[in-house]
Amino acid sequence: FIMFCVRMAKENWFEVRATRSAQTSEPYTDGVDDPALLEFIQTWCLNEHAVLKMQSLPLELQQRVMAEFSPPPHVANVSDKLFHFCRLVEKSHADQATAEGGSWELAAESSQSEAGATHADERAASDEEWALAEFCERWSLNQDGIAKLRSLPPSLQQRVMAEFHAPPHLSDFNGKFIMFCVRMAKENWFEVRATRSAQTSEPYTDGVDDPALLEFIQTWCLNEHAVLKMQSLPLELQQRVMAEFSPPPHVANVSDKLFHFCRLVEKSHADQATAEGGSWELAAESSQSEAGATHADERAASDEEWALAEFCERWSLNQDGIAKLRSLPPSLQQRVMAEFHAPPHLSDFNGKFIMFCVR
Repeated sequence: FIMFCVRMAKENWFEVRATRSAQTSEPYTDGVDDPALLEFIQTWCLNEHAVLKMQSLPLELQQRVMAEFSPPPHVANVSDKLFHFCRLVEKSHADQATAEGGSWELAAESSQSEAGATHADERAASDEEWALAEFCERWSLNQDGIAKLRSLPPSLQQRVMAEFHAPPHLSDFNGKFIMFCVRMAKENWFEVRATRSAQTSEPYTDGVDDPALLEFIQTWCLNEHAVLKMQSLPLELQQRVMAEFSPPPHVANVSDKLFHFCRLVEKSHADQATAEGGSWELAAESSQSEAGATHADERAASDEEWALAEFCERWSLNQDGIAKLRSLPPSLQQRVMAEFHAPPHLSDFNGKFIMFCVR
């Protein structure tokens, strides 16, 4: 029904806009002398917040906003949409100025002579942002859903928006949408990892002399917390972590994941040392000569731990849900993770999951 209303609103845009203008409060026109800007404000019935944002822009950007602004007909708050569109235009223009080695002010003065191709590229970027905003509004995505979509590379965002479908009877599409994004990210892991490395902040490399460790830190763009944990490990365990660490593609905080993986490796190694009747230090010194079979068993254990962590993250399990899963025997844990399913419209799966474990 909602999608039907949206389609009808699009087909009758002028009537919708006229009704909206009649219903909303008077536009804010105080101190507006430019006839073109005044007409634009009255056309869209903009409030003070949006008008002040428009007036803060250089004249050239004001003209661009007035030429390009065209929100979908079902947008309820046009003023808020205009405000965010202004910020998008500002950012696009500032990014271009930075790329050209100039300042914002110089770019604003010289932009009239810019090539039409550059302007077309910026227009395309704003069109992509509009498409994303319209998609989020059409599927009523919440902050979690929007964040998941924006975490994907641009090309993957386009694929997700083109291919996502859900049964129309659902009242909440967010759970199904987030799981769809996770699946798409897994299928395009290398693209996601490359984008994540480019977007994250600089890795922490202070005091790192080992070339192998330095490359590992830069590959995963690790923060100080994770790097210090790595440096606290014996050399043999560092090498094991670098060889085995491979987080799922949808993990947002790789550094945190690495920190917990280091602790898992430490615990596994300490447990082994205890079982053999030796101390942690002795095990660290003698572990180079351990049999490959033992190492394979530990690798399998860490793989199982990864599978468990990924399952908990996929279903957004809280501490109660995780505790219930961990209380089961390993073989039953595997069955639960393989067989558990829940309706995608649920916003919290913990109650259903705990009852499933009990059953």
